[in-house]
Amino acid sequence: MTNEHPESDQPYSEPAADQPSTSAPERRIRWWLAGLILAATVIAYFAGMQWAGDDLSKQSLATVIPWFLGSIVMLLWWVLLSGARWGTRFKGVGVLALGLAGFLGLFRWEGQGGNFVPHFAFRFSPTAEDRVAEYFDKAAEGTAVSSENAGTLKVTDSDWPRFGGANKDQIVTDAAIRRDWDTNPPKELWRQPIGPGWSSFAAVGDYLFTQEQRGEEEAVVCYEAATGKQHWIHKDAARFQDAPSGAGPRATPTIHESHVYSLGATGILNCLDAMTGKQVWQKNIVDDAGSSLIMYGTTGSPLIYGDVVIVNPGGSTGTVTAYDRLTGEKRWAGDGDPAVYASPQVAEFDGVPQVLVFCSTGLCGHDASSGDKLWTFPWTNMTKLNIAQPIVLPDNTVFISSGYGGGCARLNISKGDEGWNVDPQWTAPDRFRLKFNGGIYRDGFVYGLDEGILACFDVEQGKRTWKRGRYHFGQVVMVGDDLLVVTESGKVVLVEITPKKAKEIASFQAIEGKTWNHPVVNRGRLYVRNAEEVACFDLSM
Repeated sequence: MTNEHPESDQPYSEPAADQPSTSAPERRIRWWLAGLILAATVIAYFAGMQWAGDDLSKQSLATVIPWFLGSIVMLLWWVLLSGARWGTRFKGVGVLALGLAGFLGLFRWEGQGGNFVPHFAFRFSPTAEDRVAEYFDKAAEGTAVSSENAGTLKVTDSDWPRFGGANKDQIVTDAAIRRDWDTNPPKELWRQPIGPGWSSFAAVGDYLFTQEQRGEEEAVVCYEAATGKQHWIHKDAARFQDAPSGAGPRATPTIHESHVYSLGATGILNCLDAMTGKQVWQKNIVDDAGSSLIMYGTTGSPLIYGDVVIVNPGGSTGTVTAYDRLTGEKRWAGDGDPAVYASPQVAEFDGVPQVLVFCSTGLCGHDASSGDKLWTFPWTNMTKLNIAQPIVLPDNTVFISSGYGGGCARLNISKGDEGWNVDPQWTAPDRFRLKFNGGIYRDGFVYGLDEGILACFDVEQGKRTWKRGRYHFGQVVMVGDDLLVVTESGKVVLVEITPKKAKEIASFQAIEGKTWNHPVVNRGRLYVRNAEEVACFDLSM
């Protein structure tokens, strides 16, 4: 009796044992090759971390580069060498593409941190520029200020009239602050949105001056210090934006004899009336130098020296330029070196006043009366970015420091029979690396964020004495015997420091978001801002 297939009238029989199978052969995925790629990636990562040491920027590179390259190689393995069926390979690539598209659909890139880590935000959330536009649409645009008989603004010893303060050293001299924040926390006086930008504040009398981006216009803004109310605003049709750091101006205004001197990110140098915001004169220093804009925009704050304002346009046709501070007429232009992002400053060596400029190739000294370049000390790093302000020490030696794999040095500058000599008393490669945060000198020691970690450096011995406290790439000011640290995440920390140790006393979260702007303490008030918001706190005794 024969078996019949239930769905057929034909008899059914088992295939012969020796009849070949018509099914497709089994495909074996070459997982061992994927394992080798993963192992190589892990080895490269740990080797990179060994190379990076405690350098946070290098640690980020040591993380991103091996895993990014490893991911690319793993994708190539899956598509070309995995041995999986082609349909399975295409499905895998499709799932990856859908996941990437979903992520990009949900999130937008908002630049990166100081250690190159990318920052993202939900696409449907308002941007900082949306919030500040809405705020000032609802709020009054500031009291209308008459351009006539508005009076003058006098700078006193109690003011913070420029980047770094009265003495350009990030040291508060006008008042002490209370330290008992746990029992008597800082009182918030006001808070509001602010346009993007990395400028700090100049604080003179009852007013604050800063720069920010307002849509397609670059703005110099005067606020009332006690309330945050906008007093006046000057706008120029300019917008600068780079992918890592975002939009907005970078330099801090300088206040001198009732004038505001501001330098925008595209090179617009303004001289404005401090009480009204009325324009006195304007120049684009990049165009005037016949140069091109440097990668992250013009950043150095204007320097007033005598009857000129000195700025750094960059490029090969004029590193340092001086304009008449009252008329804007060009007085002189120095020899060219590629500019970077430190502010010009004046120091005197062997009786000769000089403009110090940290350029991409090193530290340069220019005659302050003519702009002629007198000397150059070669000093660079893997990115050719020298940003932290040089510190002129009491004996007229100069301390310099750079991040991005740099280090620090102490230089003796003197004039010999055959010209100027720059002799390093010591150099410390890959030690005490100030990135874009300044150092503070006190009694033979410099304090600052060494690649994001608070540290103390002995400038006499050329060695670090301690290092602790990961605050990342924020900023510091000194008040009395304490450092006030604003971390990269907007937290404010009070740290008691000595050459032998550091002790964290108190802290509070002041603002949210990436905070690279320098804080200001003036008349007992702390002003903290970033590219999103600004807040004022009472720290008075």
